[in-house]
Amino acid sequence: MANYNGRAVQVIDREAEAHNAKINDMYALLQNAESEQLEQLWAEAKQTPKGSVVAPEKPAEKTTYEHTPVQSDLFTPAALDKTLEKRMPVYVPHQNVYTPVQPVPTQQESAAEATFSLTSAAKKAIAIFASAATVMMTMICVNTHLINAREAEIARLEASNASARARLTQIREDIEYYSSEEVIRQWAEENGLVQK
Repeated sequence: MANYNGRAVQVIDREAEAHNAKINDMYALLQNAESEQLEQLWAEAKQTPKGSVVAPEKPAEKTTYEHTPVQSDLFTPAALDKTLEKRMPVYVPHQNVYTPVQPVPTQQESAAEATFSLTSAAKKAIAIFASAATVMMTMICVNTHLINAREAEIARLEASNASARARLTQIREDIEYYSSEEVIRQWAEENGLVQK
């Protein structure tokens, strides 16, 4: 921005002063808001007449509430200051131009941000673990298929073995029967090999 007799700088300075004054007024209102609200509620409570409250016809069940003070740093003036510092840009003159200054993160914020990022070594380790897990799952599936196929073949062979053993037993019984003397003599008589 060109500087014409210092008028542009004065206009910017007046705008910045007005902006800063408005921010200070809003901040003061926020700081005093709680005490003003309490004073207003107390004044309204004093103005209400005591005899104007009408009791209900049917007595309601009385519920008791236990008030526990909140032990939190969420709504303290320090938290408000910190929030305003983060949200509101600060204007600093730089060569007749106002630019917002980014707040510098504290050590706690930078440490918190650092804990959520992964290094390239961690990413590589995760990728290696995932590929190893995939290979292991594939090997387990292939081995399961092979074991199931072998078990089916073993069951088929055992059934065949059982039927072969039953047939062998039957053949042995037949051999004993046909090799007995009575069966041989009867067969020989039937075929005319023995004289009567």
